[in-house]
Amino acid sequence: MKKLSIFALVLCLLTLPLAAQKKAPAHEQTWIAAVQANDLAALEKIMSPDIVYAHSTGIVETRAQYLAKLKSGDQKYASIEYINFKTFDLGGAQVVSGVIRMTGATKGVPFDNKLQVLHVWSKAKDGSMQLVAHQTTRLP
Repeated sequence: MKKLSIFALVLCLLTLPLAAQKKAPAHEQTWIAAVQANDLAALEKIMSPDIVYAHSTGIVETRAQYLAKLKSGDQKYASIEYINFKTFDLGGAQVVSGVIRMTGATKGVPFDNKLQVLHVWSKAKDGSMQLVAHQTTRLP
């Protein structure tokens, strides 16, 4: 039910007309830096234990599965760059929607993808923002 509620909320938000910002929020920049550096401790801190991490390949992972893939070296990211994005502030939550270019390798096979990304962030009990949902879709 929680996943359905988040999905419904995101769909509603995507209809709001907001202008794209110039700089991604600090927590989004932290995610990018941690993924590129393969910083598992930082990722474990910013990713909710209950995160839904859906890749453009259709694979959906838990936090433990995603971190294990990074730790093994099966998934490596060389660069992640926002081309454009919008943020939707909801008080205790924030949605970031945009287009990114992501390069790296999966099991040694290089990739260079242009992706639509959707992140849902929620304020944790300690006041920090945690990533609760990640979804990417490959673009032409």
